[in-house]
Amino acid sequence: MKGLNDFLDMYSDYKKIVHTGGSLVRCTLYNPNTQKTIDFIVDDYEYQYGDGLINQEFDLETLEHIRRMQIDPEALKHYRYHVLKEIDVGSVVEVVRGRKYPIGLRGTVKKLYEHVVPNTYNKVKVQYAVLDTGERINVKNLKVL
Repeated sequence: MKGLNDFLDMYSDYKKIVHTGGSLVRCTLYNPNTQKTIDFIVDDYEYQYGDGLINQEFDLETLEHIRRMQIDPEALKHYRYHVLKEIDVGSVVEVVRGRKYPIGLRGTVKKLYEHVVPNTYNKVKVQYAVLDTGERINVKNLKVL
């Protein structure tokens, strides 16, 4: 079983981006340099501490260290942009589908907003991006370049 020093040596460039709650506590670490993620199950409340689905590769002290790590907002932003390809203000995008605007149209996102579809009692919301050229395009029709 590996200890805290082994963890720090192996995952020195990794930053914490996700911490889930509930009866199964899972933490996700992300390396911005290699764009790789790794998941650790650090606690399982349905079993005694040290049993259940928790990561058996590292000792309990190391799992507690992972659990107490703070979420790194810069690494999370990098993960969303480079891995998940989420559209954000400042993203360079291209139209990939639709009829209203030509496919292949490119631009920079200046603003994001949600449009509530009328007569849906605020249940149907569509996210739009306003490009630097003035077009308002549904984000489902765009991809990040």
